Amino acid sequence: MRERRFFAPSHCWHGDCISLDTEQSRHITTVLRLKIGNSLICFDETGRRAKAHIASIERGKIVLTIESEFFTDEKPLKKVTLAQSLIKPHNMDFIVQKSVELGVSALIPFYSAYSVVKLDDKRQESKMNRWQKIVIEAVQQCERNTIPHIAPILSFESLLETFREYDIIFVAHPYGTCKDIADYVDTARTIMVVIGPEGGFTAEEMDAFLSIKNVVGFRFNEHILRAETAALSSLAILEYMILRNAIGDAR
Repeated sequence: MRERRFFAPSHCWHGDCISLDTEQSRHITTVLRLKIGNSLICFDETGRRAKAHIASIERGKIVLTIESEFFTDEKPLKKVTLAQSLIKPHNMDFIVQKSVELGVSALIPFYSAYSVVKLDDKRQESKMNRWQKIVIEAVQQCERNTIPHIAPILSFESLLETFREYDIIFVAHPYGTCKDIADYVDTARTIMVVIGPEGGFTAEEMDAFLSIKNVVGFRFNEHILRAETAALSSLAILEYMILRNAIGDAR
């Protein structure tokens, strides 16, 4: 049976001990029913990993003793960022979870003209905290060793300003052309995928995108897709192409 993996922020590591927070401790003891002496794997946001065993359970908190520790240098073959216009909360949570499983390096939520969700500062903070929790749970589940970054929610104009940081940007465009993107994927090191809200992008927004030289308006499917379907299918296509190229280069 594989050993369970848990995220423990670096501030929880003290010498050869790791102190888990109350929520993690409760899950381990009441849901998983692990006991003193049982082993598990911990990792933090710096790439540090450790095999440890439960040394004590006091006042609902678990303290682990580290048996072995090492750093992982998990560098993605290419950096893929998903920029997702805000959609309904349940579907947005789903995109965050599954995009982490599909290997994104970063997520950028943003507002566009047809975004049905509008958040004040307090609700934005609450959403960011929730998404961060979903990211960590997904990382634990799929056995990644790095935590994808979630950017603060951006305006449409602020999103455009980030484009200079990427080699190529694919904007999902339901009426665009199906171009061969193999050459773009081959040569790019940093890739962004931009997905609109339920109502899509306005003509003005698409014009703004396509006026930028490293933007490709791309149709990932012959049908009109829901936002969450478009996001995950486009990421899956890209990840397959990146892995295929890497395997081909290694032969």
